[in-house]
Amino acid sequence: MPLPKLIRNLVPSHIENDGRVAICTVAEGVKEHISLLYDKMEEEMDEFIAEPCLEEACDIYEVLRALVEIHGMRMDDVVRTADRKVAECGGFEDGIILEGVRENRPLDVAIAGKEPAYEEEIDLHKTYGGD
Repeated sequence: MPLPKLIRNLVPSHIENDGRVAICTVAEGVKEHISLLYDKMEEEMDEFIAEPCLEEACDIYEVLRALVEIHGMRMDDVVRTADRKVAECGGFEDGIILEGVRENRPLDVAIAGKEPAYEEEIDLHKTYGGD
């Protein structure tokens, strides 16, 4: 376990209850706290990818909850907005991969080179409400 690292609030007491001494500091301001949370999210995602389980999913959720709160949002608003986006745009459970987008023109026009067959980039958030 590489140190230093962000830990849950009660871990120092668990260490001390185990007869050891926890040597800790507190993040110096919001900017450092956010940076540590981003690092923690990456750590927890890596652990979930290596071993998908409820415990690792819970750790990801807890880091997300801390990030949401530190940015002045509320988890119930996140859940409500996520539910709305699922209703409007669907979720990610089907594994659909967008390979490109082309105009709905006759194929011979695209083949003749009169227009590009695929757009270079499309802003899915702006155009369709999410990606």
